[in-house]
Amino acid sequence: MRIQIGNREFEVRISENNEESRIGLSQTKTLPKKEGFAMKFDGTMSIPITMQNMTFPIDIIFSLNGKVTKVVTAQPGDQDIIIKQPSDLIVEVNAGEASEINSKDEIKFIGKKNEDGTVEMAEGGLKTIGDRQVLDEDGKNQMNLIGGERIFSRTSTKKMFELAKEKEYKKLGKFVINEIWKQDERPVEYAAN
Repeated sequence: MRIQIGNREFEVRISENNEESRIGLSQTKTLPKKEGFAMKFDGTMSIPITMQNMTFPIDIIFSLNGKVTKVVTAQPGDQDIIIKQPSDLIVEVNAGEASEINSKDEIKFIGKKNEDGTVEMAEGGLKTIGDRQVLDEDGKNQMNLIGGERIFSRTSTKKMFELAKEKEYKKLGKFVINEIWKQDERPVEYAAN
């Protein structure tokens, strides 16, 4: 998957599960230039990174809500690299390749870049963190679905916002539970690729 961080682009492999995130690049002997490894997390948390089994230095790019929060260079053998800011995405690249990346730089998943310079989303979207995407009117990815998420219609979402704005929290809770119950009772539906 192609990712743009500030004015830099990398081809990254995205972690598919917690075990891959735990291993990271520790079993990688070398990393080609402009390539990396990305770990996406549900929610936001402070993520400890260890370099215990690494054989080469890396730059670790921490981000939250699509913006870089910190860039740290880590050496083989370093342990428990933790930043105080929570993160929902961490990208690891070769040491020095993140030198032009700054805090607050934007991060975008941009798919695959073709030889003619056009960009297309990878087949199935960000396949490793979700086979399905929620797209906006322009076809841009807004969210990846892993499975089991709840998506409410615009009408239901509008109703939930109205109840929250009116501070009708009991009604809001009952409404959400009712919407989830309705979803659970419906037969499973699949969208065509």
